[in-house]
Amino acid sequence: MAAEQNQYDMPIVVGALVFGLIAIGVFFFMRKDPILPPQPAEPVRTPVVVQPVQPTLVETSGPAFEGGQTGGSTSGGGGGGAASRRGPSIAGAGS
Repeated sequence: MAAEQNQYDMPIVVGALVFGLIAIGVFFFMRKDPILPPQPAEPVRTPVVVQPVQPTLVETSGPAFEGGQTGGSTSGGGGGGAASRRGPSIAGAGS
């Protein structure tokens, strides 16, 4: 047996069909055609030319180096490292 229908079912069914046809048409006609990306350019293959270089020696210790650092220490004078530092100063906060 058929289900009972009232007078408002027909416009709803027609509206749903029209909406479905519009949605199918939009998806079908608005799809993009696939595009191949351009081929990458051929890399330049030139030979590498290396010029010979004479090494330069720098004397960093010994009698020729007066007033240099001793023991390999690179920190400046004063306390050791960050032991005496209080952190970044803020303008106007006073110290």
